Amino acid sequence: MEPVTTSARSTEATFGGRLEGLGTILLRYGLVVILLWVGLLKFTTYEAEAIQVFVENSPLLSWLYDVVSVRTFST
Repeated sequence: MEPVTTSARSTEATFGGRLEGLGTILLRYGLVVILLWVGLLKFTTYEAEAIQVFVENSPLLSWLYDVVSVRTFST
C-alpha cells in the first residue's frame, strides 16, 4: 500500500468541498421549490373551500363572508 501524497489529499479535499457545495445548493433550492409550491396552493379554489368551514364558524371572521366571496377571502 502506497502512502497518500499531498496531491491525492488535495484532490479528495477539492472533491469533498464540491460535493458539500452541491449538497448545500440542492437543499436550498429544494426548500425554495417546496415553499413556493405550498404558497401557490393557497391561491387555488381547493384551498379556499378547505378553510371555508373554519372561517364560517369563527366568531371573529365569519362576518367577512358577507363582505367578500370565499375565493377573495382566501387570497
